[in-house]
Amino acid sequence: MEIVIILLIVSIVIYFFISKSQTKQAEHKKDIINQRVNAVKEYFNRVNQEKRLPVINTYIMLKEGESACLQENVRLLETRKVTISNRGGGAVRVMKGVYIGGTSGKSRSHDELREIDSGHLILTNKRVVFDGQTNTRDFKLDKIISVSEFYDGIEMAIEGKNKSLIFTGISNPFMWKTLVTFIRQIPASGELPIASVEVR
Repeated sequence: MEIVIILLIVSIVIYFFISKSQTKQAEHKKDIINQRVNAVKEYFNRVNQEKRLPVINTYIMLKEGESACLQENVRLLETRKVTISNRGGGAVRVMKGVYIGGTSGKSRSHDELREIDSGHLILTNKRVVFDGQTNTRDFKLDKIISVSEFYDGIEMAIEGKNKSLIFTGISNPFMWKTLVTFIRQIPASGELPIASVEVR
């Protein structure tokens, strides 16, 4: 009986500490999200006051009339199809990829999210550029179908591309999503619309 009581007390103590830890993590995450939202609000208050987008320096070659707005070190992820083969027993390998005898195996495929490169993600007033170690991606803003943000990254769906591009390691994904959406609304005249930040 004493052992049962001790185990019960230990279980309660463990549950209490786990619950407290999860609460702290949730509060910390909420604080970070609030800081990000406030940073975006301050950014667009500045845009409304100055009637222009703040410009940053970038190392990439810009086109005529183009200016950089954001730049960040990121990781590029894409979904890749992975095939898993369960080969039957008793087969003898005679050369690479060729087996004789044995029972037939089964193969199944599934999509898996994999990091394929790392580099810089640059947002300008005309396009988004990913300059990685092995990949370079460059697309105009009007080709972006949607931008979704999550805790440490964004996902972009691009017109003509079957797979979305996922960038992680971003310090303020809400800023990227909001700014891409805002810049796309700027007319050819270059006159800035009134900026407002919607929090969802």
